[in-house]
Amino acid sequence: MLPAQFIKNKYYLIYYKIIDRAKSRNISGYIERHHVIPKSLGGSNDKSNMVCLTAKEHFICHRLLTKFTTGKFKLSMDRAAWRVSHIQIKNKEVLITSSQYEKLKTNAAKAQSILMTGTPKSPEHIENMKKAFKGRPSSFKGKHHTEENKLRHSKILKEKYASGELFKSQETIEKHRASRQGYKHSEETKRKISESQIGKTVIVKEETKEKISKTLKARYKDQVHHLKGRPAHNRGKSRTDAEKAKMSAGHQNREHIVCEHCNKSVPKPNYSRWHGSNCRAILN
Repeated sequence: MLPAQFIKNKYYLIYYKIIDRAKSRNISGYIERHHVIPKSLGGSNDKSNMVCLTAKEHFICHRLLTKFTTGKFKLSMDRAAWRVSHIQIKNKEVLITSSQYEKLKTNAAKAQSILMTGTPKSPEHIENMKKAFKGRPSSFKGKHHTEENKLRHSKILKEKYASGELFKSQETIEKHRASRQGYKHSEETKRKISESQIGKTVIVKEETKEKISKTLKARYKDQVHHLKGRPAHNRGKSRTDAEKAKMSAGHQNREHIVCEHCNKSVPKPNYSRWHGSNCRAILN
């Protein structure tokens, strides 16, 4: 429904064209959050009223808002547009363009990120940040990254970790480990994970297998296995009929291979471990 203080003219149509385009995309890089209906005009912080814009789009939207509002609401929009359209150079106000605004804001955001990286925040600052973000809807809620974006982000992160630009200190690792200690997934989460994995086939590269093998051999070469002496997690527990039926069905669908030495038909994992070149028929 069109707010009473809005005039449906060409500027209104251009404004909502920018808003609709922004809602149907994911922006990588610097963004600015914008209230579609400004708070001074009765807009809320609800997800439906928030949109992520580039600095240039944000600048243009505030200029457009002055073109299709009326009365005292137009005065508020004029003031907001003035704030994003002016900078001060030696106490003199200078009007800037949308491209200049975008460049200044993007560079300022990068500089702020670099300067604040590693700077500890005071407890008061942390509490203020919590209060500011409490109840604020996530701009990405309900959206999903494309496979292309996932691969691109993964590649960027791997390169940054490899170059040392990003790293996790031992303190951070210990904090994360402590925060997950004793954590258990809810039954609903377990169900969702299970459903998401149905039908998927995990293919482990030979290179990865070799890395895992070397890591485990080095880890347990000079020390006792971390599970030695610990009772089995399912010791003394009995499985339900439903669990037994599920396990039975899973085993029936496994690929079987006949061992050429003992002529036994066994599941593929068992064959590679106990049969073939490891078969007792040829070892004994």
